[in-house]
Amino acid sequence: MTSAEVLSVAMAAKAVYQLNSYVSWCQAALDVAKNEGKSQQIITKIRKMISNGKKDHDEEILHYGYFRAMIPTDPETIVQVNEMPYNKVLLKSQEWQRYYQRRKNMEEKMEPFDNLVTFEHR
Repeated sequence: MTSAEVLSVAMAAKAVYQLNSYVSWCQAALDVAKNEGKSQQIITKIRKMISNGKKDHDEEILHYGYFRAMIPTDPETIVQVNEMPYNKVLLKSQEWQRYYQRRKNMEEKMEPFDNLVTFEHR
């Protein structure tokens, strides 16, 4: 694939709120663009896309939760993010620590999967 094609996949991932995939595809596009010998202007543009994608990703984690979060204004839309933010400074912040503790408390209250009732498929 060319860097332009890889960026098209990245944009498709972003369009369906797969923010972690968007960042990964942009990083792949950067590698391909370097191998293709693209101009410094294009390389810089892709790096900016990665930087902005990571920022957007981390904001979604803090606002809506990790891995898959529903957008409150559109509950049918799922945002897919990683469990942890990209920003290492954010990992050490009080805001992240509060969020992470809330998540852990919620997980502890959840029923384990082996206690779920199963139904036979007919």
